Amino acid sequence: WRATIAVNPGSWMAHNNLGIIHLHRGEIERAQAEFTKALEIDPAYAEAHYNLGNALVRSGAASEAIGEYKRAIELNPRIVGAHANLGKILMQSGRLAEAVESLQRAVAIAPDNPAVRGALGGALARSGRSREGVVHLQAAAERDQHSADLRNDLGNALLDLGRNEEAIRSFREALQMEPGNAEAHYGLGNALLDTQRLEEAAASYRRAVDLRPDYPPARNNLANVLVQLGRVDEGIAEYRAALSARPNYAAAHKNLANALRRAGRLDEAMHHSEIASELEARAR
Repeated sequence: WRATIAVNPGSWMAHNNLGIIHLHRGEIERAQAEFTKALEIDPAYAEAHYNLGNALVRSGAASEAIGEYKRAIELNPRIVGAHANLGKILMQSGRLAEAVESLQRAVAIAPDNPAVRGALGGALARSGRSREGVVHLQAAAERDQHSADLRNDLGNALLDLGRNEEAIRSFREALQMEPGNAEAHYGLGNALLDTQRLEEAAASYRRAVDLRPDYPPARNNLANVLVQLGRVDEGIAEYRAALSARPNYAAAHKNLANALRRAGRLDEAMHHSEIASELEARAR
């Protein structure tokens, strides 16, 4: 592609394709420069807008990528990756309704793409539409027999619906594929806790925090189980570890206050209860 550009500097395709190679190598600034050059030559080149969006995401500028994906879609509405990646960014920024719309368009173009179906299923579940989300996540998991993340997302959606045993199976499948998946250990812990299998839940949460020591929800839930099992001092230690990683974690402050009351440490309990109340008031 460099040889092509040397002979024909105005080749937008050569600049774009050279940018793709740089992007695959992780040479993000070089990739951006080539995609930008391609667009200087042909501003209506949809693929280069899409690729520039991908490079911006890789560089940590996801908000800037939104405009590139939207422009790519305006120029070529059938670029499935632009719809899908736009949906993922919108989901990460909490714009769930928009994310669902974008991912639905992606699925309409590529209904057999498991990554796209899975992303839509996850967005639907996060927006409170878990029943619809499960349908897409199951379809995606059937097509992709090796994705632990898909099965983790499916487990969470099933858990939202109260289908605990199915959720447990899904999390266990995820962990067979990827034993070091902390999210799946955490999800499995939640499903086991819902079925009152406390010792197993504690083991799953413990594995999650062993894999990711800075995992406040897993530490908080592990502490909850330990307190239920009567191991209050161990629970207090886990609440403190959760708060060390996330000082403004209202639920952990509240739970720690309750555990401290059980341990007879009333002044400390009052302190954490007041912090929890203040944090909850701010959030309202």
